[in-house]
Amino acid sequence: MAKKEANPRLIKWILLLSEFDVEIKDKRGTENRVADHLSRLVDVEEELKLREEFPDEQLFSVSTELPWYANIVNYLVTNGFPSEFSKAQKDKVRSDAKYYVWNDPYLWKHCADQVIRRCVSASEVIPILTFCHSYACGGHFGAKRTARKILDCGFFWPSIFRDAYMFCKSCAQFQKTGKLRSRWIGPFVITNVFSHGAVEIKSLETSKIFKVNGQRLKHYFEGVQANEEEDAHDLTLDDPPQID
Repeated sequence: MAKKEANPRLIKWILLLSEFDVEIKDKRGTENRVADHLSRLVDVEEELKLREEFPDEQLFSVSTELPWYANIVNYLVTNGFPSEFSKAQKDKVRSDAKYYVWNDPYLWKHCADQVIRRCVSASEVIPILTFCHSYACGGHFGAKRTARKILDCGFFWPSIFRDAYMFCKSCAQFQKTGKLRSRWIGPFVITNVFSHGAVEIKSLETSKIFKVNGQRLKHYFEGVQANEEEDAHDLTLDDPPQID
C-alpha cells in the first residue's frame, strides 16, 4: 500500500489494516456520492435575542413594617435617635431603654415581676396567641388567662392583654363555650363534656349549670356522717408528772 500525501489518520488505519489482505482506495468527497449525509450537514445555531418583557408580567407591592422596638434597639446599639424625633420622644426612648437588653438577634426586657422575657414583633403575635389559646395547652380560656400563659412562656409585647381580648373575642369556639368559672364548691354532676376540654357541671344544691376546666375536676367522695352520741367520748387528761 502506497499513497502520496497521506495524512496521519489515514496512516493509522493503514497500520491497523496492514495485517489483513485488503486494498484501500481513496476517493475525493466530490466524487463519492454515497458519503455520509450527516457529515455534510452544517450546524447553524440561531442566536436567541434577550427578551426584556416577561409573559404575564405583574407588579406586586412590597411593604416593610418595622417592629415596635426598632427605636429602642437602634438606641442600644448606636446610642442615636432618628433625625425627626423631638426632645420628648428622645427622652421617652432613653427612659424605656433602661429595661431592655439587646442580645443579637433578640431584644429582652426586664419585666416588673423580675422575669426577663423576649420581645416579639407583630408577625409573631398571631401564632403565639393561637398556640396559647386554641391548641391543646390553651384550653380556650379567657383573655386574661391566655395573656398569663403568654407571659409564662417568656414572650412580651406592649399590647398583650388587648390582643388576647380581641383574639378571644374572634374565636368562635370560645364564644360557644363562654367564660369558664374558676371557683366552685361541690358536689356537682357532669352534664356535658366538650371536645376542647371544658366540662359543663350542675350543682346538686342550687341546680345551677356552668362550665369549668375539665382538668380541675376531681372525684367527690361523700364523707360518712358520724353519730355524735355513739362516737362521743370523754377523755380525762392527768397532770404531767413533776420532775425534781
